[in-house]
Amino acid sequence: KRIANIKSDRYENWRLSQTDWMMNRSYKAYEAAAEDMLALTSTANAPWTLIEANSRYYRRVKIFEKTIAALRRALAERGIETAPRKEGERTNDSAGACVPVKIRQPSMEGPPASAPTLLDRVDLTKRLSSEEYSNKLNPLQQRLRELALECYRQRVGVVVLYEGWDAAGKGGNIKRLTQELDPRGYEVIPISAPDATEKAHHYLWRFWRQLPKAGHMHIFDRSWYGRVLVERVEGFAREPEWRRAYQEINQFERHISRSGAVLVKFWLHISPEEQLRRFEEREKIPHKAYKITAEDWRNRAKWNEYRTATAEMIEATSTTYAPWTIVEAEDKLWARIKTLTTLVEALEAKLEKSGTV
Repeated sequence: KRIANIKSDRYENWRLSQTDWMMNRSYKAYEAAAEDMLALTSTANAPWTLIEANSRYYRRVKIFEKTIAALRRALAERGIETAPRKEGERTNDSAGACVPVKIRQPSMEGPPASAPTLLDRVDLTKRLSSEEYSNKLNPLQQRLRELALECYRQRVGVVVLYEGWDAAGKGGNIKRLTQELDPRGYEVIPISAPDATEKAHHYLWRFWRQLPKAGHMHIFDRSWYGRVLVERVEGFAREPEWRRAYQEINQFERHISRSGAVLVKFWLHISPEEQLRRFEEREKIPHKAYKITAEDWRNRAKWNEYRTATAEMIEATSTTYAPWTIVEAEDKLWARIKTLTTLVEALEAKLEKSGTV
C-alpha cells in the first residue's frame, strides 16, 4: 500500500526502484531473514528494538521513548542526574552534564568601540510579526522542497554555508530550512576544530571531502572561513597564511560553482547587546545551558577583532559566483524567512537556466 502511494506521489516517486517492488514480492523471505538477524545480533550491549510501524504516530513516540530511556540509563551509570528541575535550580553534579552551570558573571558592558565597517550599515531593526512569519514559512518550505526534488532530478548539487556570531541563531535557522526536506537528500555538516589527520593536510582538504554528490544538498554549520576568522583572530594561522587564504577560498568556490553546483553563503549578524541578552538567557534556561561555555565569553571579549576579520572576509570573498548574503538576525523570525527566500531564489535562478523551472 505504501509503495503504491509513493508511486502516485510526484514528490516522492523518485524514491522507488525495481528493488523495492522485488522486496515486496519476496516479503516472506525477507521477514524470515530479518527474524534470524534479530535473534542472532541482539545483545545486552546492543539490543534491537522492534517498532510496530503501522501507525506513524505510534512509531515516532516509541522511538523517542526508547531513545530517551537509553540515554537516561547511560547517564545514570555515570551518576548524572537527568530528572526535570525547576528553572534556575542548581545541583552538585560534578560531571557537569545535563546541569545548568553558571560559567561566570558577564559584564553588562559591550565590547569597546572600533572603526566602522560594512557591518555597521546592516539594518538590525527589521522584524516580522508572528502572523507574518506563519504566513510566509510554510509556502517557502514547500517551494524549497519542490526545488530540492528538481535539483535531485537534474543532478544539481547544492552547498549552503552558515557563518555568524555566537548565538546568532544558526541552529534554529538550519532547522527551519530543512524541516520539509527529505532527509536522504541533504546533510548538515557541523564544523569544529580539525583533528590530527586533518591538520596534516591543507586546511581545505577536509572540506573537499564533504562536498555533496550531484543532486544532493550539504549545509555547513561553520565552514572553511574559519581560516580567516577563528584561525586569524586566535593566532592559529600566521598573517601570510590567512591573507593567502582569501585567494585560495575564492578559487575553491569557483571550482564548486563551475562544477554546476549552487553555492549560497549566509552571515547571520546581531548586535553585541543582543548577543549578551541571548548569552544570559542561555545561562538561565536549563535546556539551553549546554549552549553557553567559557569559550563563548572569551570570544565575545574579542568582538572587535572578529568584527574586523568578518568585514574583511566578506569584502574579499563576496564574488559574482559566490556572493555573501548578510542576514539581519536580531529578529530570528526575520532571519529564517530571509535565508529561506534567498535559497529558494538561488535555486530557481539555477534551474531556470536549464529550462526546468
